[in-house]
Amino acid sequence: MTVSLYISEKGSEFCVVGETGRKMGCYDSREKAEERLKQIERFSDVSTEVRLAYTDEQIVAIRKKWRASVNMSASE
Repeated sequence: MTVSLYISEKGSEFCVVGETGRKMGCYDSREKAEERLKQIERFSDVSTEVRLAYTDEQIVAIRKKWRASVNMSASE
């Protein structure tokens, strides 16, 4: 999965913007905006890898087990 992001200069700010126009944060320097852009790209890559490791059915089963364990520990 590729995330299309870019840095847009708005007045004295540098904003990380998604392809839909959604702002992902504005910063007072291009360097800070580039750092944020790299963070988002790293997170996107990790999320995709984790998602591909499990089928949808496996993810649903994992969530059900987790929710059950959270509910049990809350009642103890």
